[in-house]
Amino acid sequence: MREEAAVTPPAASRNEETGRPDRSGETLWDTRRRRTHRDIRRAARELALERGVAAVTVDEIAAAAGVSRRTFFNYFRSKEDALLEAPPALAPDAVERFVHADDLSFGAALAELVRGHARDIIRDPDGIATSHRLVRENPELAGFLLEMFAEAERALIAVFERRLTRTGEDIDPRLAAALTGCVMRVAVECRRAEATPGDAPTDPDALVAEVDRVLEGLRAVLAP
Repeated sequence: MREEAAVTPPAASRNEETGRPDRSGETLWDTRRRRTHRDIRRAARELALERGVAAVTVDEIAAAAGVSRRTFFNYFRSKEDALLEAPPALAPDAVERFVHADDLSFGAALAELVRGHARDIIRDPDGIATSHRLVRENPELAGFLLEMFAEAERALIAVFERRLTRTGEDIDPRLAAALTGCVMRVAVECRRAEATPGDAPTDPDALVAEVDRVLEGLRAVLAP
């Protein structure tokens, strides 16, 4: 695994050592961490799909990925964490726009935040499809997936509280976070329903449009 460093060009080695970003803004250290993360997750999923989750160990996943057990736990908290695709974190710049969008109501600012997040959700469409398949074939994973979504909801509540502290808007952050999660889940499920079995939504514009349709539906449901 570490032999790759022996063939790294000198200039690239200096770039990694200093942490200087390349033209894309990513350092070689970032690239290698992302690659290791991907390799471990891929190994875990391949083994689980072949044998079933219960029959796979962390040591086997690490060996298949070409890393040590210690390295595995540097990237993932558990076997289940490596298998499932957690909701992506909100982009920091999008969070700041939402928190400080004084010219927009809470609902309008949230709609913009959700539309942007919809694009992030399908950056790894294969991961979404594989997560669904793993849970479908291994029901014991359902609880772990629910906890991942609960963590995402808690993070969303914290973002909402930041804005509400500034604006004083009369909004329940817990209710707003729960509704936001429902909107995203229904939008993704609607897109998945239109895909062929085993596939996942891959068109960000289509998912954003689905989010808008779900938001309109929610307004109709809540209309007095």
